[in-house]
Amino acid sequence: MSEDVIFCGVFNGLGLRGHLVAHKIQDASPLKLILSLHFHKSRRNRSSKVGFKGNIELDNIESEKDISTEDELNSTWRETFLKAFKAMDKELKSHPNLKCFCSGSTTITILTVDLKLDLPTERIKWCNGRVFALQEEPDVLRVWLPFDNAPGLARARAFGDFCLKKYGVIYVPEFYHHTFID
Repeated sequence: MSEDVIFCGVFNGLGLRGHLVAHKIQDASPLKLILSLHFHKSRRNRSSKVGFKGNIELDNIESEKDISTEDELNSTWRETFLKAFKAMDKELKSHPNLKCFCSGSTTITILTVDLKLDLPTERIKWCNGRVFALQEEPDVLRVWLPFDNAPGLARARAFGDFCLKKYGVIYVPEFYHHTFID
């Protein structure tokens, strides 16, 4: 990706074929992130002449905007992850051998916040998915189809698990950026 960046992730397979989905994501996501980052950087370089002010072309709009380097870096990485994760989920859906309709994988990269199913920001209930715990696991909330007690996914965000996508399970990551200073 970059000389000063290390990508670390944990890929947790869910469902009957989840281990295959997790391995696919583990193998493919670093390249997708690299390609997404290069695409973002080349797009930014091509648009260095950003706009017009009257009849005068602006070579550098930095003076017009008050964007710090930190904000720009954060925005670059956010867009990079969103684009790469979208491509990963799309690839899983069309992969002929994975059959990940009811199997998938969660992913944690570097730092994370536990995105519990009962958080107001999670959209499961808004999308007619059901969220409840089984009697034998009262502390584990799970996502269920509105018409069936399946598949019982204990995550709000996952790659694959396409049977639950229209009921609020998404691949979109929560993104936080922290800069460590030596």
